[in-house]
Amino acid sequence: MKKRSQGFTLIELLVVLAILAILMGITIPGVGAIKRNLVKSQARTDAISVATVLSAYRNEYGRWPSWSGIDASGENRTDAPWVAVMSAEDAGPASFAAYRVHNAKMVRFWTQNPDSLSNGALVDPWGNTYHYKFDRNGDGSIASPDEKDEDSSIHASVIVWSLGPDGKTFIKSW
Repeated sequence: MKKRSQGFTLIELLVVLAILAILMGITIPGVGAIKRNLVKSQARTDAISVATVLSAYRNEYGRWPSWSGIDASGENRTDAPWVAVMSAEDAGPASFAAYRVHNAKMVRFWTQNPDSLSNGALVDPWGNTYHYKFDRNGDGSIASPDEKDEDSSIHASVIVWSLGPDGKTFIKSW
């Protein structure tokens, strides 16, 4: 009877490497999908936070925020003036002094996170500002900005959305 030496044969090592390669091939695409979903979840959470901030502003002042540059159609963005008013501090390129009248009580509705700012504006994970609309006439509904929505009316006082990684995919707060 021949005594076998300790250790693994080349065949055994190749089989183990092949199994590991197959497992990695199955796992890696799943990790990418999980990461994309996490980023979308972060954008949705941020959109909900923006809606909460805007509602808090309305509760404090009895009106929605309004200043020059806010679109008359009601669609607005989380740009540098928005950050300045909602954070009650200077937000880079837009001087807060010009917007002080819109938050005279200096209430900090939102705390700046440097990772989510670009040129003083609050941006989504893809570097674009969030969009928002108010129920300006008080009827409890807002026209959907997404043409693909089956229901063109959203029952809410404020809605916030990101246009997603491709500029077309709505990441919604509602």
